[in-house]
Amino acid sequence: MLDIGVGAAFVAGLLSFFSPCVLPIVPPYLAWLAGLSFAEVNDDEITPQAQRRIFLSALFFVLGFATVFIMLGATASVVGKTLAQYFDILAIIAGALIFVMGLHFLGVFRIALLYREARVNVEKKPAGAVGAYLMGLAFAFGWTPCIGPVLGAIEAALQGLPAIALSQYYGPTNRDLADPFEAAAQHGVETCRRILDHSPSEEAAYGLFYNVNFPPVAGADVRGIRLAPQGRRPGTGFSTEAHLSPSGRRFLWIKGGDQRVQTAPGSDACVNLDGYVSVTPMRCDLTDHAALETLAGING
Repeated sequence: MLDIGVGAAFVAGLLSFFSPCVLPIVPPYLAWLAGLSFAEVNDDEITPQAQRRIFLSALFFVLGFATVFIMLGATASVVGKTLAQYFDILAIIAGALIFVMGLHFLGVFRIALLYREARVNVEKKPAGAVGAYLMGLAFAFGWTPCIGPVLGAIEAALQGLPAIALSQYYGPTNRDLADPFEAAAQHGVETCRRILDHSPSEEAAYGLFYNVNFPPVAGADVRGIRLAPQGRRPGTGFSTEAHLSPSGRRFLWIKGGDQRVQTAPGSDACVNLDGYVSVTPMRCDLTDHAALETLAGING
């Protein structure tokens, strides 16, 4: 089994944190936690007292954030080893659950528990370090759906298991459908089957995993499957706006970028916008191997 060093884990976490889903909304959260206005944060000179508040807020925010992901990572490893002993039984149970959830999805019957909602409303945020820590916990749990599929695939690949992360592109074409996930629901099984049928047998230190994105179209309009490199949408990102609700409560409105902006030709988002399912083969090795030769002069 592959052992991941502290340095590699740190770099992977750092790169995940710089995700466009996350990084832009961190400063407003920290400012809010520290009790500072956006104007104060943008001032050229911040008082030492404000600097200490920001530092402590950031520290406990990160501790809360780290708590969730340390628990997820440790749990995945321990539980994974335990469940491996009962894989055959669990496969039958999982198949039964998938069958039941499929009937629920088709409307044959409804599971009331899945429609319940739970919220915690507080009039005032907890002050100081406690508030920052709780916000870190909430932020981590809220972030998990954004990166959960890929992180889950990475964890599985590091354990030597076949790993596929599935995500549905949400855009103007499918947002008004009765089921915006129609493309994934209709083409997910066939896509996974084709990936598994064509995956090479290998003993590499860092195993392959796959990032699959389904196009933002109706299931009948999916044009096929395309292998594609990872793309980056230029000039777009996430941002926040401060608002005041009619009840007088302050909140941050998260704004996304235009998802219709094209990425490089042939990249994942590009083929998605053309109606194709994108399949991107990936590895956890973050080394830029081409740069090793280019930067050889660093050696001394």
